[in-house]
Amino acid sequence: MYVKIMLIAVSVLVSACTDHKNITPVEHRSIHGYSQKPLYVQKSTQRLKRLNRINEKSVEKITIEQTGKKIKSVKLKHLGRSLFYYVKTRSFDLVIDAKNGKIIKKEKHD
Repeated sequence: MYVKIMLIAVSVLVSACTDHKNITPVEHRSIHGYSQKPLYVQKSTQRLKRLNRINEKSVEKITIEQTGKKIKSVKLKHLGRSLFYYVKTRSFDLVIDAKNGKIIKKEKHD
């Protein structure tokens, strides 16, 4: 349920963002393959990490600067042709563009 809500929220954010196509169609196709086996999932994650320009250390630095909190979890995901880091801290949920480090969404929770 939470994943569906996050996907809807990100799709709204992506449609509102003017520069939301931050990877090329060729790069996007390189993420996907034809097999859904566990090895494919691992290779897909490796492909995503090669396409991003902001690494997890940079994401951690951005998160601490913006929230003052340490990261609980960070995930690199893509939606269409956009790459995002989903970051969770103790008090905040962040969506950070993986190409330029720009914060797309910052939401405080209790």
